[in-house]
Formats: sequence, structure tokens, C-alpha cells
Amino acid sequence: MHTVPRLRWLLILALVLDVLAGQAGLMAHGMIDEMALYHCQTWGLREGLPQSSVIAIAQTPDGYLWLGTQEGLARFDGLRFKVFNKRSVPFLESNFVRFLFVSADSTLWVATEAEGLVKMRDGEFTEADTVLAHWYITAMTQDADGALWLGTRKGTLIRFGAWGVEYHTPQGAPEGVAVIALESLSPDSLLVGTNRGLFVYHGGQLERYAPLPKPYMVVRVIRRSAEGAIWVGTSDDGLWRIMGTVRKHYAKANGLPSNRVLSLMTDRDGNTWVGTLGGGVVRIRDGTVARFTTANGLSNDDVVSLCRDHEGSVWAGTSGGGLNRLTLGKFATFPAGQSARQAVIYSVYQDRGGSLWAGNSMGQLLRFDGARFQQAVQLSGGERRIVTALMEDGMGTMWVGTSQGAVLYRDGVAHEFLLDGGGPPFSVSCIVEAKDGSVLLGTSDGLKGFVRGKLIDLVKSDGGKETLIRSIALQRDGTVWAASWGAGLFRLKRGTVTRFTTADGLPSNDLMSLHVGRDGSLWVGTLGHGLIRKEGSRIRTYTTAEGLFDDVVYAILQDDSSRLWMSSNNGVFAVRIPDLDAFDTGATDTITCWSFGINDGMRTSECNGYGLNSGWRSSDGRLWFATINGVASVDPNHIPRNMVPPPVVIEDVVVDRRSFPANRPVYAPPGSGQLEIRYVGLSFLNPTNVHYLYRLEGFDEGWVDADARRAAFYTNLPPGEYRFDLRVANSDGVWNQKGASVLLTLEPHYYQTLWFGLLCAAVVAVSAFRGFQLYRRYHERELRSSQLEASLARTKLQALAMQLQPHFLFNTLHAIQVLVREDPAVAGRMITGLSELLRMTLDEGRQEFVPLARELEFLSKYVEIQEIRFQDRLRVNVHVDDELLPALVPTMILQPFVENAITHGVAKRAGPGRIDVKAQLFDGAMELLIADDGVGSAQSPATSERSGLGITNTRARLEQIYGDQHEFSIRSEPGRGTEVRIVVPLKFEAEGTSSAEEPSP
Repeated sequence: MHTVPRLRWLLILALVLDVLAGQAGLMAHGMIDEMALYHCQTWGLREGLPQSSVIAIAQTPDGYLWLGTQEGLARFDGLRFKVFNKRSVPFLESNFVRFLFVSADSTLWVATEAEGLVKMRDGEFTEADTVLAHWYITAMTQDADGALWLGTRKGTLIRFGAWGVEYHTPQGAPEGVAVIALESLSPDSLLVGTNRGLFVYHGGQLERYAPLPKPYMVVRVIRRSAEGAIWVGTSDDGLWRIMGTVRKHYAKANGLPSNRVLSLMTDRDGNTWVGTLGGGVVRIRDGTVARFTTANGLSNDDVVSLCRDHEGSVWAGTSGGGLNRLTLGKFATFPAGQSARQAVIYSVYQDRGGSLWAGNSMGQLLRFDGARFQQAVQLSGGERRIVTALMEDGMGTMWVGTSQGAVLYRDGVAHEFLLDGGGPPFSVSCIVEAKDGSVLLGTSDGLKGFVRGKLIDLVKSDGGKETLIRSIALQRDGTVWAASWGAGLFRLKRGTVTRFTTADGLPSNDLMSLHVGRDGSLWVGTLGHGLIRKEGSRIRTYTTAEGLFDDVVYAILQDDSSRLWMSSNNGVFAVRIPDLDAFDTGATDTITCWSFGINDGMRTSECNGYGLNSGWRSSDGRLWFATINGVASVDPNHIPRNMVPPPVVIEDVVVDRRSFPANRPVYAPPGSGQLEIRYVGLSFLNPTNVHYLYRLEGFDEGWVDADARRAAFYTNLPPGEYRFDLRVANSDGVWNQKGASVLLTLEPHYYQTLWFGLLCAAVVAVSAFRGFQLYRRYHERELRSSQLEASLARTKLQALAMQLQPHFLFNTLHAIQVLVREDPAVAGRMITGLSELLRMTLDEGRQEFVPLARELEFLSKYVEIQEIRFQDRLRVNVHVDDELLPALVPTMILQPFVENAITHGVAKRAGPGRIDVKAQLFDGAMELLIADDGVGSAQSPATSERSGLGITNTRARLEQIYGDQHEFSIRSEPGRGTEVRIVVPLKFEAEGTSSAEEPSP
């Protein structure tokens, strides 16, 4: 056996080095660069930003974030951008937005590269004031009296309010002075930053601000902090802080990364935030300068705008790099190495001196410097070695487990830990030092122990099959637990090895991780089968079916609040052990989990799991997790909670595809009752987990849980008055109790009103009575027909009009009665059609001839009603030569044949039926054809049931009117339908024939 030579002689030296390591090592907490705890998220063109340079940022009291770019003004709600430009806002003279300012009355003021000023309030844009239209505005502030002060390119100061506009031309201003920045000192006193230095304006005079030693510096930005300090950012002389007569200068010489200050902001926590050219974001607190740059995740180091939102996040607009948000999230992710491959971390460990170490996929050991994990050791064959395990033994030697054997590292020197015979190295997934000083190694060849300089097998491979040990856990009584991949769980107690598998209650034999709880219970993580708890002989499994966030469990760590923290491919999640106890006893029927991912500060939600060191709890209680992009960390004892209730806005109300503003009551015209209400809760920390409840009072019986959905939908909503109420909670469960609401009135259709219902009843009653009268008159006139030969044509025409009424009318009324209950809208259409048809029947009954176009109009009203009755079973096609439309035809010549085709042809057909009506020229005459594809008849057309009273009358009318100058025939075949053919002379009114007179034969 070959081991590291003379390993034990280092024991005495190790005791000394342990003391030195404790002094020199970096502590996991307290030595962390606080700026490194900030999580940075970026938005650019792909996410909807109109242009990549964010020149100005402001937040209005309603919660929206507004961004000024070179391609317009963008409104951001955390997920979506809405762009306003010259096309959508007529008052914008340019898309290049230079600055934004929010006044005390919640108005957003927008200045562009063009002259003039635009304001926005309650969602509406207007021009600020016509007298300002020709001024190039460069700066803006508001004094204690509420008056607004504007600075211009020509040095003029403008003060305006509700009373009007005042122009101030300062006395004592240098030649060529241009106002760049303004800050109010008092109602009649201003700090004025210019291209010629910093001045105080008071009583019409412009005087240099004495505390600044350099009079001619270019002042880009001025801010006054809550404690009264004045901060002045310059173009090339860094940053100045002035408090009374005391001034402090921040420049490259004393920690400021750049002397060119582009933006400046102070917050309520006493921080001063500085945007620089090339130096990223700078935070100054108590005189200490800290930086956040592209090395920390910032998209660009030229920061031209800054804003802090109502939840405490810092927004940084860059020149060409889009929008960035800096947030102290629940998690912090610390970068590792200098490349994407180096950042793939598999193991995390804290040594006895307090230093944090990480192992990556390139055979490198990285040590934490407070802000990132920097490469400290490169193992031989590193490109092929994954560092999966780390452990410092009692002598100060670092044991490094890799995918190709183990390495011992000490005093900057690495030694391979070799096997007997020099065979292929086994992989080492986990390493633990026992109380007796022996070292346990979980390998691809089982569990091994390094005892008194010898390597022994503790758990051997099973039947020649490799047993891969993924994790080791030690109990206080000396019991050793080993989790394997494929062979289940092993227990070593007093020299006896016991194996537990699926036969003993495990959900799987593929195990990933182990953790011994403070109560002695054993927790086991699996790959796809959830979390296992083993207490004595009892085995309990928790999966997503019971409420666990994920069934993949890599690392398992326990905090001081009895919570288990677990890593997975979808982030980190935590569960309280008392909640698991309650679930076991049946006190609860589901498990409550807290999950954390990218929105909580993790740079990636994909963690790595290879063994014991997939996660680590440092000496201060902080938890560290290996991920594919650095090391994610959380302080479980100080998890920030967002206590700010999110502002809520009802953005839009859409009724029947017509949009209405939601800042006033909505009155919608009659429609189909399709309603969509769009809303948003403006929490930027975790917008995808904002929770919504809504209720449409007057329709919903209770509150509707919309989860994270940002719209409510209703269909076929009855007319009436409604109130839409909305409640919203942020991702930490803090509710906006006030919420938002909007009143809606959906106007009814005329046929949905009470008066129309009464009118319809009256129309139906009158129509029925009138129909009966017409029907009775018809029979009376038929009895006297032999005595009224002189008026035969008119009499038969009236009879034909009266014939329309009885069966058709009663069938139609019956259909209306059914539809009123089933489909009021269709019933309304049918009533309207019937009313129009009856009117036309009465009107047409007084005329002998009408133009063909008028006859077709009458026919279409009749067909429309029949199509409603028969729905998709009836289709009527009309084909007419255009030159025949003014030709005269006998009144109601077509309707009786179409009615017969429906009654005796289509109605008796099993499937859909078709009727074709044609009018065309035929040898100088007009040919009318009415054909159906109904059942047809084998009887003679003269004797069949189709030769009813209407056809008999029509035949008689044609004989009376045209004599032998017409043709009339009916052709029918069983199964092939019936065709009626009429040929009449071609006559027009222009030829001297009145529509009320008979043409001569």
C-alpha cells in the first residue's frame, strides 16, 4: 500500500498552523463584502426596453417605474414595458427623454431633447404650459411652497405653479452659463449647478457657492440628503459632500472608481448612491466607499441614472447596457473563478480557521475573499477532475475528493492519495473524520476507512457490482450512516453493517444525501423520490404529492429554527420540522414549503448535488449551496421580508373588445357581455409571485383566487350595475388591504328592457288578431270571387297576402316562445323580422306589381325568419341578373313557391336542404325558377299535395294578368326535389306601366 509519505510527522506542525489559519482565514460572515450581497437583475431590448440607454428613472406614487430612453418613455410594472412616444403621445416633440421629475402632487414631468415640457397624471398626458413650449428645459426641482423651478440651457430660471409663470434672469451669472442641475434650499433660495460651477440663487442674484474650492467645475447633479448634507457630482472632479462648513472630497485618489459622476441619489437609510462613468455604481455609507460593477453582475459600468423604489431596490440605468436592479435579496450568490466553467461548483466547505472553500468541475480549489471565490489550488489533470468532497482533518490537512481519486493538500502542496497496486483511481464523493481520528471515504468502490495509515473496506462492493457511496453521516454514539447510489442505506454500528433497501420501506435505493438532526433522527435525500425521515425502525417519505417543493433533494442543512433547507435543480426550499411532525400525526393534510430561486437573489436556480459537500452550514449559521453558477448563500436567521404592501392598479376594462379607462366609472353600450379586467400589483421584488383576489359584486358570490393571473374574465354577463374589487399581496404575503375598485354599468339591449317585453307581447297579440282577421276575410272573398271578376287580380293578391299568415304566423310565434327562454337575443331578431314582414305584407297588398328587387327584399325577410327556425337545416341561394332587378313582377309571386319548397321539400328531408331562386333572361322574357333538393313527388304536380291554394291562386293570377303570354310548369321527382318555372313578359316602369296598374297583354 502506498500512502502519502511521512503523513503523521506533520502532526506537531499542524497544531501550530491551525492557530495561524484561524487568524488568517476569512470568516464566512462579518468578512463578507456587503455589496456582494446585492443581487443584480438586468432588462434590455429582449425584455421589451425600447432602447438600451436608460437616461432617466422615476417612480410615481401609483407604483409604476418610468424610464427615459432615446426611443421614448417606458412604463415598467416588473414584468412588462409599455412604451410612449411621439406616435402615441402627441405632446412629445421628441422620443429622446432627457430627465423625469415627480412632483408632490404625483405628476410626472417629462423633458425631452426638444423644447417644452410634458406632464402625466392619472394616466393622461398633457402639455405643461403653452408659455413653456419654446424653452429648452434642462433641470427641475420643487421648493417647500410647492412651486416648481425649471432651469434652461440659456441660464434662465422659471418658477411656476397654479398662479402662473415667473421668469428669473439671475444677476451676476457668468457669460454662457447653462443650468444643468437644481436643488431647493428654501422657497426663495436655490442651489444651481451649471457648466461654470455651483451657485446659490437668492433675491435675483446668482452667487458662487463658497464651500467648493474649485469655482469652474462642471456640476452635473446635486442632491440634499435627509440630514441636510449637500452632495455635488461633477463631470471631472469627482464627488463633494458639504455639511455646513465641513466638506469631503471623493475621487479616484481616495476610493471613488471614477472622477466623472453621471448620477446621484440619497436614500432614507443614510446611503449615498453614485453612478459613474466606467466605475459602475458606488455606495457611500459612513464615509466608506463600496462598488458594484460588471464583476458583480452589473450590465454596464457607465451608470447614467439612479432611483430607489418604494421596496428599497436600487435601479441603475446604464449607457448601452439597459436597466439594472440591485436588491438585498433573501439569497446572495457569490461568483466563482473567472469563467463559466470555473463557476460550476460541486462542493463547499469551511475549514477550522474559518476560511470558506469551494471545488469546481475543473479540478480547482477556490477560496472565498469576501466577495467571490478565487482560485487557490489547481490539481493535476484538473480539466478531467470534479472536486466533489472537501474535509480538513485534525492535523490541518485538506482532504480533497474528486472524480478521479483523492488528493491531500497542505502548505500549498498537493499529494495524490494512491491505491494499492496503482490501479485506476476510484471516485470519492464524500470524506468525514470520525471521533477517533480515522477518515471515512465514500467512494465508487464502497465505503473505506483510513485508519492508522491503512485503507480498509468498511462496506464492500456487492457481488462484484460497484457500490457508490454518495454521503456519510455520523451520530453522537459513533454510528456511521452511508447513503449509496443503487444499494440503499448502510449503518455501521459496533462493527456490524446493516443494509436498508426498498424492501425495508425506502422509496428508492438511489440515495443522494444524509443529515443527522439535532434530535438524532436521520434525514435522507433522494433523486426524484423526495425526502426520507428514519427514526428507529420507522421510515417516512415526503414528496411533492404531500406538499414538498421538489422530489430532488441534494444537500440537507438544518438551521437554528428547526427548519430543514434542501437544494434541488429548481432552487432551494425549506420546511419546518414541526410542520412535518404535524403532518405525520394527521394534524395537517399538507406540507408547507418555502422555495427560493432567481427572484430571491440566486444567480441560477440549478444547484449541484454530488455528495456531502453539496451544501454547508458555516460557523455563523449561514448556509451555502453549490450551484452551476457560483455559490448561493442565505442567512436563515435574518431573511429579509418585504413588508411593503404592493400598490395595485386596475389598468384597463375591456367590454366586448372595447377598451375603457379604469380611473372612472365605466358605462358600456349594449353588447354580448364579454368582460375582461386587467390589473397589476406593483411589487418589483418578486413580481411573478404577486397574489391576487378579486370579486365582481353583483355576480360573484365570493372572492375569486386568481393566484398570479393579471386579468379577470367574464362571458355572457347580463346587463346591470357591478363593482369590481381587487386585493393583492406581495410574495411574502403582505396584503394591500385598501385594494382597488371600479364601477361598471352594462347597458341592456332594447329587447332586454321591460318596455320592450311589454311591446313584444302587444305586437304578438295584435299580429295574431290581425292574422285571424285576414284569414277570415280571405275565405269570405273566395265565396264572392265569382261575383267580383272585374277585380279578380287584386282580390287574389290580397288572398295570397292573407294566406301567408295562419300556419306561418303561428309556427313563428311558437318558435319565438321557445327562443325567449333559450336565447333572448335570437328571439329579439325573430320578432323584429316578423314585424317587418307583416308591415311589408300589408303594404304590398295594395299593389299589383312591384320591381323584382322589392319582391326579393320581401322574400329575404320571409327566408330570414325561416332560417332562424330551421337553423343550419335550411339554405336559400338567390341568383339574379342585375339588369332584371327593376323589372316588374306580380306582387308576392315568389313567396308561395318558396314556402311550399320549405314545407313539402326541406322540412320532410332528414338532413340539411337547399332552395335555389333564380331570375334570368329567356328569349326577351324573364324566367323565374324556384328549385329545392327535397323529397320530391311521383304524383302529377297538378294533383299532388304541393298544388295547394297558394299555387292555384298564383296560376289563376298569371292567367288573369298575362293570358297566353306566360309559361308556368312544375316538375318533381322522388328523391330529387321539385322545380317551379315561370316565364313572364319583361316590363319596366319606364315603359309606362305603373306598379299599381295591370300591363296590357
